[in-house]
Amino acid sequence: KVHTAILRGAPADVLLTESRTAELVCLGSSGIGAVARRLVGSTATTVAEEAACPVAIIRHREPTSTRANRWIAVAVKASTDDEQVVLAAMREARLRHLPILAIGLWQNEFGFTPYDELDRLMQSWRQRFPDVHVHPVTTRSDLVKFLVEEDEPVAMVVVGSDEAARVAQLVGPHSHPILGHPECSVLVVRS
Repeated sequence: KVHTAILRGAPADVLLTESRTAELVCLGSSGIGAVARRLVGSTATTVAEEAACPVAIIRHREPTSTRANRWIAVAVKASTDDEQVVLAAMREARLRHLPILAIGLWQNEFGFTPYDELDRLMQSWRQRFPDVHVHPVTTRSDLVKFLVEEDEPVAMVVVGSDEAARVAQLVGPHSHPILGHPECSVLVVRS
């Protein structure tokens, strides 16, 4: 069910207030021209960081873009808190008919979690979503650095609320990912 309203006030403040009772706040690209579409503005960044509900920042995709080899990227850590993040990523992948790039980012006392452990964690998700292809990878870097260095064609990055402050780094104007991922949307999951 969709309700519409015209509200007065600073956009970020109004959206933050609405987020207290919303299931999801969804923001699109704004501005005109190719450069403006590539920037995530301060409203989107503020709402992603401070909203009380999940936030989706949906970026513009050029008509010539193809869906082939595009991923829904999700950071997977050794934490039960990540279950909702992975679940949201799997749902988005199913909805968009795209594969999951499950990026193992965590450490234990012996170093980074090996690929086999990440693959084992993803097995239950593969069983729950047999129609979604899951490709696990591990990295010694963080999510932003991985996306820049690997230059994977990512349609959407799904992150938990602990990563919300990094939304601007994921697709914003002050970092490298904008060059490789100008069409990358972001979903910030809050439980």
